[in-house]
Amino acid sequence: MKVAVFIIFALLGFANAGVIDTIVFLGNEKTQDRYLQRVVSHISGTQYSAQSDTAIFKALERTRLFSHITVVPSKNQHNDNFSIFVALKERSNFSITDIGGGLNNTEFGENSGTWVHLNFSAVYNNLFGLNHRLRFRGQIWRDRYFGADYFLPVGASPYFFDVGALVGRRPSLVFPWELSPYFNTNFGFGRRIGDNQLIYTETMPQYRKYNFLERRNFGRWEVFDSEEFWEIYQRIYYRFSINDGNYPPLFASFAGVGLSTNKIMAHENNEHWELSVDLRQSVPISQRARHSFFLRARPRLTVSGERNSFSRLLTGGQDFVRGWGNEVLGSRDTVIFENLFLGTAEYQFHILTFPAMRMFGWLSWYDESMREFSPKLTGAIFFDGGHLFNEIQNPQENPNVSAASVGLSLRVLQCRMRLGGQIDFAWQVAGDEKYLNRNRGIPIIHMGFVSQF
Repeated sequence: MKVAVFIIFALLGFANAGVIDTIVFLGNEKTQDRYLQRVVSHISGTQYSAQSDTAIFKALERTRLFSHITVVPSKNQHNDNFSIFVALKERSNFSITDIGGGLNNTEFGENSGTWVHLNFSAVYNNLFGLNHRLRFRGQIWRDRYFGADYFLPVGASPYFFDVGALVGRRPSLVFPWELSPYFNTNFGFGRRIGDNQLIYTETMPQYRKYNFLERRNFGRWEVFDSEEFWEIYQRIYYRFSINDGNYPPLFASFAGVGLSTNKIMAHENNEHWELSVDLRQSVPISQRARHSFFLRARPRLTVSGERNSFSRLLTGGQDFVRGWGNEVLGSRDTVIFENLFLGTAEYQFHILTFPAMRMFGWLSWYDESMREFSPKLTGAIFFDGGHLFNEIQNPQENPNVSAASVGLSLRVLQCRMRLGGQIDFAWQVAGDEKYLNRNRGIPIIHMGFVSQF
């Protein structure tokens, strides 16, 4: 009887609960208050309940601007309405998203000396205090480029625009030392579907210029002809990701699927449709010892049409088949490889956790957690494989290139920043003879940030 009376009074209390009069934000030094009010505008003015606090928390969490969010409701004394106070702690505006590089001591199976390539990307978050983002990326050495992208959310809605451009020079398809310029632009529009999914479409006008060489005066190679053209690509892309919240995660799933075409404007009338897929899965082996198994598969297929002679598919480097330099595989063949399969398998294991250390505050401009942290040293034994081929119908009878490597990876992880650096030692174990190193006992070294988490 007492329980029934309590439930009745509780229901009557919620039925007469006041509305949310105001939502007050505290601690938002960089983020504009009017932007935050738009984020929670669908909650303000509604009837207060216990779910209101959760809804405010989730709405602010989706902006990815704050490291701590505390919601405190307060009932007004003069009426039954509520004021909600939200204490916020903002993340750092500037973040480095990728630093990488490679060290190669051979190329095309020849002792060509040691060469290095370096790449980076960084993001300035919360531009103008409105959750706009500006991303920079670049690379130096033979393939050199610099680009910027501007991320523009549509108010507090799940929709967004993405506009960017990239300019660079890369080795032509004639000789590696001949650089040809290119210019890429992109105009995108997308929508976040919940916390773990988004769908995205973009249009990408691209300019290319390729130089052709011949021996002229005194046997020197000189440009005798150039070909330049524009193409316009369209792409629709879907992404899903989920993990257990740990770093590195023992369980995580990622799927990205994209479909692109150049039907609007294609060079040499070579229109085609391309399907690209990226699947990643981490499976725990031992929760206590923090061992896990990581798999990744990345097919890229030309499902219809054909490519022109300036868009051959090459692969190599840290994010592909480790043990080969960037864009090495396929470069000594005269055919146009329109399809590729890439796969990675890793056994990942925890080695040790370093004692807590202080960095004397010199990195606190980047993240306050760097004042004191306990980095982890982890390792992985990996196997990489790749296969380039011409036609989907019968890939084994087409001209093709295959490559495989094994190696050891060492990673230092900063769990509070969810960031890590790694160094990979990769040995070539299989591949076409014209691409294999003469001395396969010497590993190819790749360095960079941990990318698959």
